[in-house]
Amino acid sequence: MILDEMADYLSTQGYGPLCSSGDFGIFKGRAPEVPYRCIALFEYGGLPAIHTMSSRPGQASPEQPRMQVYVRSPNYSSGRAKMNSIWKALDQLANVTLNSVPYYYIEALGSPIEQPRDRNDNSVFVASFQIMKGLSA
Repeated sequence: MILDEMADYLSTQGYGPLCSSGDFGIFKGRAPEVPYRCIALFEYGGLPAIHTMSSRPGQASPEQPRMQVYVRSPNYSSGRAKMNSIWKALDQLANVTLNSVPYYYIEALGSPIEQPRDRNDNSVFVASFQIMKGLSA
């Protein structure tokens, strides 16, 4: 699934450990209260799947989900730097295979933006991405 594939990709690229309390741990579908320095990935509705002339139900090729990357840090500068590096790594990523799933294209839907600080006064940044990929197993 998209969050598994993208979390594995970001982890292998050195952005943080998976589901860890370590520095900038990467979480799927949630942003836990701790650690304060974390990366969270959220999927949400995207564009309709593309159906070719030979497609049957359940055989869309490709699908077009969207994903939001959330970065939180007590320090504005380190949070902004982490978000910017992830944004640069994902925007226009093309023709890669992640966990046996072809990813044709990833496009940022805008620049990263700062959100209001959380209740613990941590800086929060988000960026959204449109993805075109093959069906996950």
